[in-house]
Amino acid sequence: MKECKCNRNEIGMLIKQISFQMRTHADMDLRKCDLTWSQAHLLRHLAKAGGQMSQKQIEKELEISHPTVVGLVQRLEAKAFVLREPDRGDRRCKRIRLTDRGRQCDAAVGQAVETLERVMCAGMTSEEQRTLRRLRDLGKMHMA
Repeated sequence: MKECKCNRNEIGMLIKQISFQMRTHADMDLRKCDLTWSQAHLLRHLAKAGGQMSQKQIEKELEISHPTVVGLVQRLEAKAFVLREPDRGDRRCKRIRLTDRGRQCDAAVGQAVETLERVMCAGMTSEEQRTLRRLRDLGKMHMA
């Protein structure tokens, strides 16, 4: 078997590993709601925005591409979590609105997010958590 030549201590690789582990834990936890982490993340943003947003707003706030938003919305619409409707003011624009089912799942999604945060930050001091957020912001700023 060939030996891996990549450096597992590269910051980018470490961030990717943490992200993968978080997504895996979240997907397992959210399975009971028939949601993936990405779908739950979108629902959470909709709930915090009063239950509806345009697709363009979703793209911008979640920092994901148009095709990705379209795919997420299609899957959530098929599961009856959201409705996609033309905007009354601009028919070219699509509004995404939470359904009753989407609103009902928000509490479970919020609890899953809190649990994931608690597990990930177990053993970190408040100062270490602030440092991690500051470093994330710094890295993100330089990648923009």
